[in-house]
Amino acid sequence: MKKNYHLPVLNQNDFYTNPTVYRNLNTPPTNPDPYVIKYNGIYFCYSTDENGVNVSRSKDLVSWEFLGQVAKEDGKHDYWAPCVIYDNGIFYLYCSNTGINTRDNHMEYLQLYTSADPAGPFTYVKTFFEKFSIDAHVVKDTDGTPYLFYSVNDYSGIDEACPGTAILADRLIDYTELAGEEFPVVLPSVKEEIFEENRFGDMRDWYTVEGAFFLRKNNHAFLIYAANAYVRENYFLGYSRAENNALIPDIKWEKYPDDYTFSPLVQKNEHVEGTGHCSVIQAPNLIDTWLIYHGRNQDIPFLPETEQRLMRIDPLFFSGSRLYTNAPSYQQQDAPGKPFFMCYGNPTPADFDIAQENGIIRKIFKHSLENYVMEWDLSCRPTHMGACYGILLSYQDPANYLELLFDSGKRRAMIVQEDHHLRRVLAEISLSADYNHSVSHNIRILRNFEQFSVYLDNVFISHVSSDISYGRVGFIARYTKADTAFFAVTKHTELYGKNLASLSKLFKCSQTVTFSDSAVCCRTKTSVCLTEIHPTNNFAKSVTCRLLCSFSSLEVRILEREQAVFTILIKDRTLQFWMPDAHQNTPVYEAAFTETDFTLYITQHGLFTCVYLDNHYYCIHQPAVRQQTLELTAFYLDITGYEATQKTEN
Repeated sequence: MKKNYHLPVLNQNDFYTNPTVYRNLNTPPTNPDPYVIKYNGIYFCYSTDENGVNVSRSKDLVSWEFLGQVAKEDGKHDYWAPCVIYDNGIFYLYCSNTGINTRDNHMEYLQLYTSADPAGPFTYVKTFFEKFSIDAHVVKDTDGTPYLFYSVNDYSGIDEACPGTAILADRLIDYTELAGEEFPVVLPSVKEEIFEENRFGDMRDWYTVEGAFFLRKNNHAFLIYAANAYVRENYFLGYSRAENNALIPDIKWEKYPDDYTFSPLVQKNEHVEGTGHCSVIQAPNLIDTWLIYHGRNQDIPFLPETEQRLMRIDPLFFSGSRLYTNAPSYQQQDAPGKPFFMCYGNPTPADFDIAQENGIIRKIFKHSLENYVMEWDLSCRPTHMGACYGILLSYQDPANYLELLFDSGKRRAMIVQEDHHLRRVLAEISLSADYNHSVSHNIRILRNFEQFSVYLDNVFISHVSSDISYGRVGFIARYTKADTAFFAVTKHTELYGKNLASLSKLFKCSQTVTFSDSAVCCRTKTSVCLTEIHPTNNFAKSVTCRLLCSFSSLEVRILEREQAVFTILIKDRTLQFWMPDAHQNTPVYEAAFTETDFTLYITQHGLFTCVYLDNHYYCIHQPAVRQQTLELTAFYLDITGYEATQKTEN
C-alpha cells in the first residue's frame, strides 16, 4: 500500500508545515536526535550538537524559541542524543560525548548531568560506561521504577549473522546508578539495518539499531528505534511491540511485523531523507500523540561535513497493536490540538470563582465539565505545621464534592468525597519519604462517568469509582500556601478495559450484546446496530475493533439528521468508502484490508469530516456545519476501545 504523507487541513486557522519554525531566529537551528519533554505546560527540546546540548522551548510544538546550549564541558565535544527526565525537582540529562581531540566516534561514552531548571545550566555528575554507549532513554515503569534504554556495540558486535549496535535496558536505582541487570531489547535482524558493508574489513556487514523510545497505549507496549546509518538517506524509524502490560524486564518484544521483515514506521520520501531518532509527546490538548524526529530536506544538496538535520513533528496513530504516521510530511497540515482551557500560573477571577473561608481556599473553574482529562502542575510552601492542598475533581457546593488531597505531614495523598457533609476517604496513597512538596509535580486526572483515574508524575497511582454528579473542577489549599504553575483541561471520553461497560451510556444497541473485562462482544447471529444517543459536532472519535473470523464485518455510517453522509465498510478483507449518491453503484474508495485489529479515526471540524484507517484517508466537505451521529453495524467482532474528544475552536 502506498503511504499517504498528506493529511487534509481541517482547521483553516491553525496549521503548520515542517520543519518546525523558530520565532527568535531567521534560520532554524539544526536539531538532530530531538528529545522533547513537557514541564509546567512548556515543551523543551534537547538535541545533538558538536559543542554542547542544544535546548529550545515552545508552548504549542510548532513555534519554538532557541535558548542555546545547556550542557557542555571544557575539553569535550560531540554531544550526542540527549535525553531528559524530571523527577522531584531535579532534571536528569543523559547524553554521550568524547574528548575534544578524539576523532574516533567509538569513544562516545554515556554521561549524566543534572539541573534544577529545564533551561540549565546542567552540571556533570558521572560517566556510566568506559565504552561506546549512546542514545539514552529513561522511562518510569508502571510501578514507578526507572529504566535506562541505551545502545552499545559490544553486546552483538562479534556475532556472525548480524553484528552491530544493539539496544539494551537496565534498571536505574536512583537515576544515577545502574543495577547491573542489563538485558537485550532490540537486536539487528534485517539487511535494511546495515550501517556499512564490510565496515571493519573482516567481511562482515555492520548493522545498527539505536535511538530507543518506549511508550505504552492501553494493553500494548511499543519501542520505536532508529536504524541504518544516520548519515545515510535511508536512515529510518521502526518499532517493536508487545501485547501485554508486563513490567519492562518481562516484556517479550517482536519487531513489526516480525523480526525478519522490513516494514518501517518512517523512511525517506521524495522531499525528506535521513529520517530518524525520535521522541514522542502529547499535544497541548493532553490527548493526541505526536512524533518528534529529525530529517534532511532533499531540496538542499547533501554536505557530508555539515550538519543538516532539522526537527520535524507529525501525528502518531495507534491501530490495535500497530503504529501509523504520515511522517515525514512536507505540506500544510493541522497543528497539534489545543485544550478546552489552559492557563499558566495561579488561577485568576476571570476564569475561576475564588472562595476563602476559615483558612480554606478554593479556586473553582467557572465551566461545568462532564468527562474530561486534566493536568495540574502544583507545588506548595510547607510550614512547621505541614501542608495540605490538592485538586477538586468534581465540585457542586461546599457540602458535595470529590477532591484529591496531598498531606505533607502524613506523607500521603487521599481521594475524599463529601456527600451532604458526609465525608469518606475513597483511596489513600503513600508518598515516598523524599517527596518534595515545594517543587512542581504533575497531576493528571481522567474522568469517565463514575470512574476517576489519577496519575502522579506520569505514574498511575489510583482508580476510584464515585457516584458524584458532573460538576466543576478546581484547586484547593487547606491552611497552606500553594501554587499552580499550569492547568489544562479537555473534554474527553476514553473507554478501554472495564470502562467499556460505560459504552451503553453513549450508544443504544439494537439487540443484546455481552460485555467482558476488555471488550463489548458483538457475537450475535445477526448484525447488531449501535447508534450514538447524542449527536455532536467538532469532535475527534476513534473506535478500536477486533474481527473474530473471516466473515466478520463492520459498517460505520456518519449520520446528519438521520441521513447517512458517509459510510465505511470493512468486509471480506476489503475496505470501502461510500458516498450517499443514488446514481453511484461503486464506492468512492476501495482497497484490500487484511488487518483483524484496527482503530478507525473520525474527525469533524467545521465543514470537514475526515476518516483515517491505517494510512487510508478520505475527507468530505459539507455545505453547512451540522451535528453528526455515529452508527456502527457490527457482525461477529469485539469493540475493544472508544475515544471521543471535543475539539476546540482556535
